[in-house]
Parts: sequence; structure tokens; C-alpha cells
Amino acid sequence: MSVASTGQEVFETATISENNEKGEEISADTELEQIDRDLEKIRAECAQLELMTSAEKAEIAAAKVENEENLKEIQRLESLLESQPKQVDELRELLDALDASKARLKDIRSNANAQIAEIAKKIEEIDEVEAEETEEDRAELQRLTEKYDALKLLRAEKAREVATLQTRLDASLTTSVRAQYEKRAIERFNDMATLTRETKQVMVLFNSVVDVQNFTEKTIALTEKIEDVLPQATKAEYRESFIDFLQDLYSGMSTTSRKVKEASYTLDQEKTKRAEERAKINEKVLEFHRKSEYFQKVCDLNEELRKELSALERV
Repeated sequence: MSVASTGQEVFETATISENNEKGEEISADTELEQIDRDLEKIRAECAQLELMTSAEKAEIAAAKVENEENLKEIQRLESLLESQPKQVDELRELLDALDASKARLKDIRSNANAQIAEIAKKIEEIDEVEAEETEEDRAELQRLTEKYDALKLLRAEKAREVATLQTRLDASLTTSVRAQYEKRAIERFNDMATLTRETKQVMVLFNSVVDVQNFTEKTIALTEKIEDVLPQATKAEYRESFIDFLQDLYSGMSTTSRKVKEASYTLDQEKTKRAEERAKINEKVLEFHRKSEYFQKVCDLNEELRKELSALERV
């Protein structure tokens, strides 16, 4: 082997080695890029999973809140039903009767619809027959027509029964309106009673003031008269008449004082009487408020039952 051929082989070997190293570097870079892409994809999936977890947590929290509200509503309805057993039983009887009537009406309607469909089918078959109608066919048609009319009348009668039960259920709601009118009447009565008491008190005080004024005026007039006749009263011939005058003055003052005391006593008795009447009125007002709360609870129960009934009718 010559030196030239040996050098050529060495050069080719070095070139192949260099190409192999470059290929390995390119393959490593490609794998790193693929790993980076896989990491990005995994991060995106993790973020999406976190979002889905947050949404599910929010849905769970909302469901818990809704469940708690439903439990509270159920407890409220149960307490309301327990507090008004008699009215609840009456309303349940009405609802049971209404449900029974609706069930009967539903059955009648279904049977009527089936029979009507059958009758209509038979009528169509009769119409399609090209042969002349016989007496038997006409009799059958007449019988089916009468049966159809009877079924329509029966369905109308059951509908009226359902409407009557619905009216009875709605009539129980008028208690709230009646309670409002009773409350207004009691308020007006209390206002008039208060105004009457205040007017009487003012009149009594006015009469007392007038009596005191008259007494004061008489006292002033008598005092002035005493000053006028005092020089003559010192004389012996006028002394007895002056004493009589003083006695009359004392008698008038005593009478006026007695009237003032009697008016004060009457006023005190009137105040005591009005206080007792006010206490009775307050008791009636409290009783009215208790009955109003009772009627309101019954009306609320009726409203809830009506809503449930409407929901059942829609179903």
C-alpha cells in the first residue's frame, strides 16, 4: 500500500467521524426541542385542569348554598305546617278533593279522547263507504253521536267541579284583606277615642280656669269694695253690716274653692277611667295583632299551596 492511499484513507476516516459527531449534535437538539414542546403541552394541560378544578369547586359551593337554602325552606314549611294543623288539614282535604277531581277528569278526558278518536275513525270509515247507508248505519251513527255529546257534557261538568274547588281555595285568601280593614278600623277608633279624651280634658281644664278666673275677679272686686267701705266699717253703725259682708265673702270663697276641688276630683276620676279604657284598647290591639299574624301565616300557607297546585297543574 502506498503512502498516498494511506493518507486518503485517513482523510476519509476523519471526515466520517466529523459527520457522525454533527449528526449526533443535531439529534440531541431535536430531542431537546421535543422535550420543551412536551413540557409546554404538559403545563397547558395542568393550567386547564386547574381551571376545570376551580369551576368544579365553584359549582360545588353553589350547590351547597342552594342545598342549604332548600333545607331552610323545607324547615320553614314544616314549622308552618306544624303551627297550623287545623287549617293545614282543611287545605289538605281541599287539595285531596281537587286532586281526586283532577284525576277523575283526567281519566274521563283520556277515555273520552279515546272514544272520540274511535268514533271519529268509525265516522271516517262510514264516510268512506261508497255504498248507500242502511238504517243500521244511520242508527249506529246516531248512537255514537249521542254518546259523543254525553261525554262532552260529562267533561264540562267535571271541569265545573274543579273550578268550584279552585274558587273555594281562593276564597280563603280574603282573610288577609279582612284583617287589613279590621286593623284600619281599630286605628281610626283609637284616633277618635284619643281625640275625644283630649277634648274632654281641655273642656274640664277650661271650666276650671273659668271658675278660678271668676273667683279671682270676685275676690279682687270684694277687696276693692272692702277698701272703699273700710273707713265706714270703723264706725259702730256699719260694723255689723261689714261683718256680714265679710261672712258673705268667706262663704263665696269657700263655695268657689269647693267647686275647684270637685272639678279636680272629677278630672282625676276621668283620667283614671281613660287610663283603664286605654289599657283595654291596648289589649284589644295586641289581640288584633296576634290574630293578624295568625291570618297572615294562614294566607302565606295558602299562597304556597296555590303555587304548588299551579306547578302540579302545569305538570
